[in-house]
Amino acid sequence: MPNYTKVLCFIIILLCTVGCTITGPAIDTSVSNYHYYNLTRTGVIYSLKANCFELGCPEIKEVDISTFKPLNDIYAVDKSNVYFRLHIIPNASPNSFKLAGGSYAIGKNNVYWYGKVIPFIKPQSFSVGTFKVDNYDVYYGIDEAAIYCGDQIISKEPLLFHKLEYNYYKDSKNIYHMPSCDTLHADPKTFQFLNKKDGASSVYAKDSKNVYYMFLQREVIEGADPDTFEVLCTKIGPPHYAKDKNSVYGMKFGKLIRFEGADPNTFEFSESCQ
Repeated sequence: MPNYTKVLCFIIILLCTVGCTITGPAIDTSVSNYHYYNLTRTGVIYSLKANCFELGCPEIKEVDISTFKPLNDIYAVDKSNVYFRLHIIPNASPNSFKLAGGSYAIGKNNVYWYGKVIPFIKPQSFSVGTFKVDNYDVYYGIDEAAIYCGDQIISKEPLLFHKLEYNYYKDSKNIYHMPSCDTLHADPKTFQFLNKKDGASSVYAKDSKNVYYMFLQREVIEGADPDTFEVLCTKIGPPHYAKDKNSVYGMKFGKLIRFEGADPNTFEFSESCQ
């Protein structure tokens, strides 16, 4: 077969492949960038911004096209069903299904997170709280008995649960980080974030018993003395040097380091620690 014939055949095959996955128009871009009609408007395709070539354009099965309505990027309804992405949510009624915030939704009998039922929650008592991550709203769940990070219970004291700084929260028992759902197991009565000398934030915190390194892994600094621990330097951002009566501390590649042999009684930095 001549080369030009091979090239022509390749182009035809490519065009056919791409053409078979071209979507129709978006259904409602004011609520979803994932839901599109198919080319003949007889079905619904679910794909991020109709990126069929890289992500594929699968069709949602059993859709009633005349009543289908996306609610947000992941939930949709028609006259008979509630859909999470490509799949029908079992036993969910489209007449009672409502968005609660983010990935949370409320039905007549259940509360959902990413299409999954969260057990033991009464829909009538459920609400959401919100906080910011990179200027985006992120949601957590609240009912009469607990606080939920995603679908996990993190606190059983909803009336005492309240926000500290930097998306940390506390109740009477613990300190919590959102949205990682981590529990710090610090004393909430004495817990405090530690600032630099000029008031800029640092990567350290303490309570009456421990000092904590709060960058990514949120760990107890073994052997650190909370009574004498102080953050050195000024200005927002690194470096984050500190010392107590026993040691001098810093960070390298995101990990806490202890300066072996440094005498905290005589150790000094310039004000900016440069």
